[in-house]
Amino acid sequence: MTPHQIAPHVFQIALGFVNAYAITTPDGEWVLVDCGLKQTVSQLQTLSPFFGKSPRAIVLTHGHLDHAGGARELAKTWNCRVYVGALERPFLSGKAVYPPKDPTVGGALAFLSRFSPWPMFNLTGLLENVPQNGEIPELPDWKILATPGHTPGHLALWNERERVLLAGDALCTLDADSWLGILTQKPVFARPGTPFTTDWNAARQSVQTLAALEPQIVAAGHGQPISGGETAQKLRDFAANFPIPPRGRYANQSAIFDENGPQKLPPEPPDDFKRNLQIAAALATIVALFLRLRRR
Repeated sequence: MTPHQIAPHVFQIALGFVNAYAITTPDGEWVLVDCGLKQTVSQLQTLSPFFGKSPRAIVLTHGHLDHAGGARELAKTWNCRVYVGALERPFLSGKAVYPPKDPTVGGALAFLSRFSPWPMFNLTGLLENVPQNGEIPELPDWKILATPGHTPGHLALWNERERVLLAGDALCTLDADSWLGILTQKPVFARPGTPFTTDWNAARQSVQTLAALEPQIVAAGHGQPISGGETAQKLRDFAANFPIPPRGRYANQSAIFDENGPQKLPPEPPDDFKRNLQIAAALATIVALFLRLRRR
């Protein structure tokens, strides 16, 4: 695995359908942003030889399994701290579980989400909250921004001098609601993963905040980086017309969180897929019983 340089001090690390990023610093150190799935730990461990040393820290944009899966093993191997948003901490310390995913929102990713696991991670003893000023000593040229919506403690990273934005899952740079978008990976600004986003009003506000930065390079957790002279305007246009899903559990009512995790969830909507699956199972049982009776 060879990291791909997308900015003077930023490298994209493609891990299948999700990206991690490495940020190098003027003093020759580096920091890892996100950790992929647990199954990609061995790939990420090859980064130490590539950069000549272990990272000084790990920053998690959020705690979903495709971003935090390898965090515990890597942090212990590298003996480094893991920075998280304060409201993300309960999901990474074994204290709480994320709200249920919402496949009823519709689209390609929503369908695929029906078959994805929903594990709990416990990084107790390794976690460090990002300070309220968004500054950590390991990244002197970067600001870590609170961008809630996809998750309550979601973070993005911003380098104003180089105008580079690492957006995590505050947005995507591919259309994951479309099967064609997933297959072609066409770079386009798109909303965060719909079945996993639990506060759409906050998600829209976070994208508007990021668009106001006017970045020249935008790299997200899913999709290829977008850069060039029109990047800032394209992001402003997307933010101005941010598409909240018309249906789904969290479309009109958000989950409510505090430092202990979820406190209130919207009711679960009817799920035609589950109903149809139950009907199919019942019909299969009836057919099996009928065939057994005929054999007798």
